[in-house]
Amino acid sequence: MMLAMRQLNAAVQGLMNAWHGQPSGATKALADVIQQETDEDVFGRLGSELAGRLTWDVVCWVVDYCCPPGAPADWKAVQLEVLAGLWQAERGTAPPGYLGRPVIDAQVVDAGNGFAAAADTADPEARTIRLQRERDEAEELARRYRREADELHEAMTKLRAAASDSEASAAERTAAFARDVGTLAEHLRRVTDQLDQGEERIAGLVRQIDELRELGEQLRRERDNARDRVDELYQRVEDIRRAAEDAEARLRGEMRELEADSQRLRNTIRDMESAGSGVTARQEFDELLKLMGTIDEKLDGSGRRWSGRSTLRDSLDDDPWAPDSGAPPGLLN
Repeated sequence: MMLAMRQLNAAVQGLMNAWHGQPSGATKALADVIQQETDEDVFGRLGSELAGRLTWDVVCWVVDYCCPPGAPADWKAVQLEVLAGLWQAERGTAPPGYLGRPVIDAQVVDAGNGFAAAADTADPEARTIRLQRERDEAEELARRYRREADELHEAMTKLRAAASDSEASAAERTAAFARDVGTLAEHLRRVTDQLDQGEERIAGLVRQIDELRELGEQLRRERDNARDRVDELYQRVEDIRRAAEDAEARLRGEMRELEADSQRLRNTIRDMESAGSGVTARQEFDELLKLMGTIDEKLDGSGRRWSGRSTLRDSLDDDPWAPDSGAPPGLLN
């Protein structure tokens, strides 16, 4: 029996150490967790029972609070079966309030504290059904215990508050609490309104962003078209500039030719004025008129007119042998 008791204590201590992750300090850590949830200091009780004779309440605490994360759904039921078996082996009876099946040496013990029939242990399906039923009963009992514990905890909290506070202070706290609730409600309303306005502004900004993106795309297209148009106009300007340079070069050449013809014409006129024969001067004058016609044709063909052309023609259109012109006698008839 002492061996069974040591085995039960060792099994419970092993669950605590595995949950705590360290070989020492598990009792204090578990007591702190229980105190946080129940507001009850159980450190002394845990220490004394682990060092001596355990109660089933402490065993259930260890199984309930030391369940590792990610454990199978039936982990607690399996642990309670093993611990209940050690309990029954030590004390000869099932744990108080335990409705499951104790397991001793991997065999299920029936309600009469004897080993179960062969059908219960050898048939896996039958044993699975019984284990599932026992697990469901244990989970229901655990839930009921938790509800009762929560109700007791809530009742104790209310009793402590009622015992420590007077009616006046309670009324004052209630009024302050009501004011705080009203303030929080008003703040919540303002925050909700601001949130709604923020969502509307965000929606408006999203629309503006979409419009700006579309405008940007349109401006990029217009920019590309403008660049193409500028390139086209630049090419046309270059063509016009080259054509103008070519025309100016041709005009300069024609101007030089006209200046040379004008110089020859002036020389001819001077020769005519100093000539002694009127017939020869008339023939030369006719030749000059032909030369001027040739010059006119050149000027008209170039598309541009020489600035000195009208003066030259006007001076030559007058008959040099007209009356009072000072022509030699004998050349007027």
